[in-house]
Amino acid sequence: MAFTEKQWAFAIALLLSCALGEGCAPKSPSAKLCFVRMQALLPYSPPLFATASSASPPSAIAAPAATPVAFPTSPPPFVFPPPIGATLAAARRQQLSDDAARYLQRFTESLQDAAQLDFNRYKKEQQTVAQQQLQQAADTIRAQSMSALQSQLAQLNRQEMLLQFREIAVQTQVRATSGIFANSQAHLDALSQQRLIAQQIAQVEAGRKQLVEQADQQIAQAISQTRQQIEADLQNHLQAYRKQQAAEIARRAMQAAENQQALLQEVNLVLPPIPSTPPPGVSLPVTLSPPSRVALPTAQQAVQRATLNASIQAAQIGAELAKIRLQALRQEVLAILQQQGWHLVPQGTPGAFDATDFVKTQLQQERERSLP
Repeated sequence: MAFTEKQWAFAIALLLSCALGEGCAPKSPSAKLCFVRMQALLPYSPPLFATASSASPPSAIAAPAATPVAFPTSPPPFVFPPPIGATLAAARRQQLSDDAARYLQRFTESLQDAAQLDFNRYKKEQQTVAQQQLQQAADTIRAQSMSALQSQLAQLNRQEMLLQFREIAVQTQVRATSGIFANSQAHLDALSQQRLIAQQIAQVEAGRKQLVEQADQQIAQAISQTRQQIEADLQNHLQAYRKQQAAEIARRAMQAAENQQALLQEVNLVLPPIPSTPPPGVSLPVTLSPPSRVALPTAQQAVQRATLNASIQAAQIGAELAKIRLQALRQEVLAILQQQGWHLVPQGTPGAFDATDFVKTQLQQERERSLP
């Protein structure tokens, strides 16, 4: 039976896909079973605080060489220091006095700070009250001045009204005498009266304007005087309040000073005077007998045993740390495989592929990201 070209091509493609699927290359992420060679990933294990990387076994530890013992020389004789100028009790009293003075200073400063805050509050309140008083006084002054001005303006208005009536009458007379009687004495008298009335009306207008200006000046002057008086009263109140605060601060500071003085007196009664004369200078003979040569081997053996025990403990600690690192690495590998949807199985399990290279790449990237 002969194959066609299309059948040959299909068979070759099938053989290639089978060969690639069963080769040594890692399978696609769809595979679920994988194994990891943990020994190859040990260099990428998470760092610990300290590890004993090279712990020598107890058999490889050599005993330290015996070193000669250097015997110290005898110390110099003890000499007392020179006598001090003041006694210890006096120094303590001075320290207490300094502490009391420092406390009084800080207490006074705290009282002054509190007084300043209270003064600022009081000043703000008084300024608000003074502003209200000034506003009320200004309103009263304006009302009184406007009342007097209205009475004076009413008189001027009556005068202006009478003059306007006279002006109307004179204008009628001027129109009546105009024409053929333009050069008559009656016409000339009417024109003269018209000019006189116009001048009187202008004087009334000027008087009205002058009254208004005078009223404004009087109002401004009265308000200014009232403001000066209110500000002077405010300054007097603030100065009196400041003096009252200063007196209260001085009283409380004096009371605190009296309390501190009483406390110092009680302490002085407790502290007896200590004589400042030091004991006579004597030299204490110090003699050290050299150690026995017989005890030297025993000390060397103790050093060797201690060194051997320390080495054994270091080896045990190194083994424990290696176990901890291996467990931490295994947990990290499991987390990486779970992210891919893979399951870790023992090496040699049928159908499992080797994910060591993939995990190694992930660990390298993780370590690079964790670097500062």
